[in-house]
Amino acid sequence: TVEDRVRGLDLGADDYLGKPIDADELLARVRVHLRHAHREQRLERRALLDPLTGVLNRRGMMSVLERELERTQRGGSPASILMVDIDHFKALNDQHGHHVGDTVLRQLARALVETVRLVDHVGRIGGDEFVVVVDGDGAAADNLAERLRNLALPRLAVGSSEDLRVTVSVGTATFHAADSIALTLERADAAMYQHKRRRP
Repeated sequence: TVEDRVRGLDLGADDYLGKPIDADELLARVRVHLRHAHREQRLERRALLDPLTGVLNRRGMMSVLERELERTQRGGSPASILMVDIDHFKALNDQHGHHVGDTVLRQLARALVETVRLVDHVGRIGGDEFVVVVDGDGAAADNLAERLRNLALPRLAVGSSEDLRVTVSVGTATFHAADSIALTLERADAAMYQHKRRRP
């Protein structure tokens, strides 16, 4: 009855199929719900990505960090964080404009994704701050950090005779079961700034 359909929908049903069931109608309704589910999944994935660079945004990266910390606390394999920051990024934006800064951000994101393994995660959590979550201990993180510090980012032509070379500073920290995400990020951030101070 109509009352049964209304009551079922009010109770949370997504659809209602009356008897006798027609096979063609059933398949059509299943296809509709699959389309809706795929659309929602795409929207959810998009909500976790940084629109400029295509890597995880802060929300997406925090979700990864929460998952990795829980895994570490359960006694799983170690995980580490790399904090990656573009050197002199504010001066670069001030001198050459935000369109050049955006290009540098996109290039760095692409280089990070191409350098890390498929099991690792890359995200942009701030203006020019990126985080890489590594499935590995401190030695693995330090090894990757050294590779990232020596990334050969494409030089940008920013003037008739001027070439822009971009460098990054990287700091690492390994998850400890007793640590919070905030504390681990702080340790990686402090290590990154220590490296930055040593750069020319």
